[in-house]
Amino acid sequence: MLAGAPMLALTASCAGSGSAPSRSGGPTVTVVVAGDAALARQVRGRLGQPLGFKAQLRLASLPDREAPAVPVAGLDRDLAAARQAYVDADVTRCLELLAGDRHLTLLAQARAAEAARVLFWRLACDVAAGDDLAASADAGNFAAMGLSVPPDADVISPEVEARIAAAAPRQQHTLTIASSSTGARVLVDGRWRGCVTPCKLDVAAGDHVIAVEADGFMPASRILRVDTASTVEFDLAPASPTVAAQQWLRRHGAGDLEGTTALNLLAIAVRARTMVLLVVDRRERGRLRGVLTSDGLVLARGEASWGSAQPRDLVRDLLLRAQLLAPPPLYKRAGFWVGLGAAAAVAAGITAALLFEPEVETTVRFEK
Repeated sequence: MLAGAPMLALTASCAGSGSAPSRSGGPTVTVVVAGDAALARQVRGRLGQPLGFKAQLRLASLPDREAPAVPVAGLDRDLAAARQAYVDADVTRCLELLAGDRHLTLLAQARAAEAARVLFWRLACDVAAGDDLAASADAGNFAAMGLSVPPDADVISPEVEARIAAAAPRQQHTLTIASSSTGARVLVDGRWRGCVTPCKLDVAAGDHVIAVEADGFMPASRILRVDTASTVEFDLAPASPTVAAQQWLRRHGAGDLEGTTALNLLAIAVRARTMVLLVVDRRERGRLRGVLTSDGLVLARGEASWGSAQPRDLVRDLLLRAQLLAPPPLYKRAGFWVGLGAAAAVAAGITAALLFEPEVETTVRFEK
C-alpha cells in the first residue's frame, strides 16, 4: 500500500497445501487490494462479478492499525500509589504495590522507562524499610540493566542514590546470542544495541532480560543471569496471524508493501497460502500492479492498464503464469479464430490461384 493511502482488503482462506481447489474446479485465492480508496472500491466490485475462469475468491477484512502495547494491569495507578506511599513513609504499602516481576515483563516488551520506574521505587522503599538485602539486589539489577532514574524521583533520599552508585557494575562478560531463524533482532533489557543473530555483546554482570524478534516469528524472551561468558539460544515459533498482521503493518508504515517478506507476513495475517496482492494508484494513471504468492514464494508479477475487464484479467494472467490455473483450450484462446481465419484466407488464396490459373497454349513448328 502506498504511504498514507487507504486500504481495502479482499481475502480468502486456503486449506491444504498450495492452492486448494474450489467447487468450480479451480484454485481458491486470497486477493488483497491496496491503494487509492475509490479505485480500490471499483476493483472490489469488479472482482465480485463473474470471473470468466474457474477460481474462487473469498472476501474478508485486514487489520488497519497497529495494536497498542499490551497493558500491565494497573501499572500507572500502582506506581503513583507507591510513590505517594513512599512520601507518606508507608513502606509496607509501597512494597506490596510493587511486589513481583512486572519490571521483567516490561523489559521483554522493550518498555525500559516503565521498568525503570517500577524497580526504582521498589528500591527506594527497600531502603526506607531498612531491608539491606532486598535493596542491594534491586540496586544491582537497576545498575546492571542500565536503567535510568525516572523523572518523578524528586523526593527520594540521598541514600537511594548512593545505593545505585555503589552498585554500578564494573565487570563485563561476553554474551553470545543465537536463534533458529538467523537475522533476529536482539534486545537486552528492552534496548537494541545493533545485535542481529548470531551475534555477541558485552553485558554487565547480573540479571538481564534477553528478547529476540524477527518478522514471521513469535517474539521470545528469557531472564538470564550473566556471571561469566555465556551463550543463549532461542528456538523461534512461527508467527500467529495476529502477530504477523502487526509486523506487516509496521513494514507497511515504513513503505514496504510488495517486498517478499511483507507479502509473506500479509499471507500469514489473512490465513492464506495462495494470495494475490493488487495495488492501484491514481497517480500512476490508474495502472494496476499485481503479485501472486503461494507457500511463501513469489510466483508471478504483472501489471495492466486500467480497464473495464480489470482486475479479473490480471488475476487470471497471474494464475496462468504461476501455473495454478489450467490454460483454456486452444479454440477458446484470444486470437485463435483470428489466426485461423488468416490462415484460411491464405489457403483459400493459394487454392484459387491454382484453380483459376489461366491455361498456357504451346505451339510447336517445324521448319523445312
